[in-house]
Amino acid sequence: MPAEEQHEQMRRPRIMVSITSAQREKLLKKTFDALQIPIFYQCRALGTAPSEILDILGMRESVRLITISFLPRFRVQTVFNKMENELSVKRRGGGIVFTVPITGIQTPIFSMLNEESKEKLEKRIEGDEIKMKDTCRYTLIWISVTAGYGDDVVETARAIGAGGSTMLKGKRCGSEYAAEYLGITLQAEQDFILIVIPKEKKKEVMRTIGERYGLNTPAHGLIVSMPIDEIMGLRPEQ
Repeated sequence: MPAEEQHEQMRRPRIMVSITSAQREKLLKKTFDALQIPIFYQCRALGTAPSEILDILGMRESVRLITISFLPRFRVQTVFNKMENELSVKRRGGGIVFTVPITGIQTPIFSMLNEESKEKLEKRIEGDEIKMKDTCRYTLIWISVTAGYGDDVVETARAIGAGGSTMLKGKRCGSEYAAEYLGITLQAEQDFILIVIPKEKKKEVMRTIGERYGLNTPAHGLIVSMPIDEIMGLRPEQ
């Protein structure tokens, strides 16, 4: 890969997901503050591993903290190293952290993370989509809105042919800078909606939901799309 192209790849945004013990919530927030990760989302989930597996992994309680954040790819290794040092993620019972490439997100979030113009960011996303054209037929749309708007988002998505969805409850956290920059409230309860759709419907779904429930609406919605390379159980008409 040419040096210039490799440099561009390193700046492309990623969504980072960490699954850790719920008891580490304060330590995780302290670590994220030190890393200057501007905004992140959290929800709780129940681990399904049998008790004997939890014993092997060193995780004595089944409540998990799922944390979702956004960062350019070149920062991933630095963040991983910090989380290893502060949270001992690689050690027994430390949890798991992984990243997923993003193919769509609102421009204000991009601008805050990368300080790049909308045109350049759109070109990078377009380049990623071209590379995934032959292998990725479906897209995962992840939407976060102020609690109470989730059902409306689901109905809107269904009306434009998005099919089924899954909704979770959680909260939004981050720095005061992010709150001021984006005009949102921190520590706000959130509805998270996950929708799997054919790739060709992505732009319509993101545009419609963004217009009705985006950052500049009372719902203060964040909409992100991620590629899916393998899928099972989804009917063709969805």
